Amino acid sequence: MAYTIPEGKTAAELEAELRTVFADYPEYHDPQFGPGTFEAMVEKFANDDFYKLHLVAKAFLVTCKPKGTSRPGM
Repeated sequence: MAYTIPEGKTAAELEAELRTVFADYPEYHDPQFGPGTFEAMVEKFANDDFYKLHLVAKAFLVTCKPKGTSRPGM
């Protein structure tokens, strides 16, 4: 998947983009290959600039944080 610009996207648009990657690649959703959860994939992307969607994941986590918390409410 190509890099996309997260600015101006809603939380739903960011989530849809990330969920597409999660569904399309077994290394993210199949427990045989790793944690197998959407949340784990998003955290991995957000914390590792290697992944092309790291800015999308970071923006998604910021938009999903309930006010007054440090963790996203997924």
